[in-house]
Amino acid sequence: MQIDAISSINYNNTALALYNLSDSLKRRLVEAGISVYGIKSDEEAEEILQANGISVKEEEKTKKAEKTKAETSKVSYYDEELIFDIKRLASDLGMYVSEDIDMKEMLYNISMVITHLKNLFSNNKNLREVANQFDERYQNIYSRYMARKSTLSTEIIN
Repeated sequence: MQIDAISSINYNNTALALYNLSDSLKRRLVEAGISVYGIKSDEEAEEILQANGISVKEEEKTKKAEKTKAETSKVSYYDEELIFDIKRLASDLGMYVSEDIDMKEMLYNISMVITHLKNLFSNNKNLREVANQFDERYQNIYSRYMARKSTLSTEIIN
């Protein structure tokens, strides 16, 4: 009975030690081929990493790089979605969409086409309604573009 109790205590201490280590340090230890079992604190893990020639400052650089990469991928996804919507609206309007045109220029061109359609269809209720639907889509996309532009400006300042 006493042997089981001792095994249980050792197991629980090891499990608690795993929960006391930060995820980034656990990952760094595993990447370095060092067992995480028996390491009871972040400080101890940092000492072991330094003893093995792995700088803790490298870990900080890695964290910053991963954070930047995650933020960049979010930016890219949002921008890709916005670009897709701009291109789809332009295509629906019968416009040619060049791969190297920037969003601002494309939005300006779309705006000019919609204005032209509204003027052209001012006497036809059904066609004017179609032009208004294009304009609503444009306004939605443009407001998202401006919000994104504002967000990027704020991120650059911070």
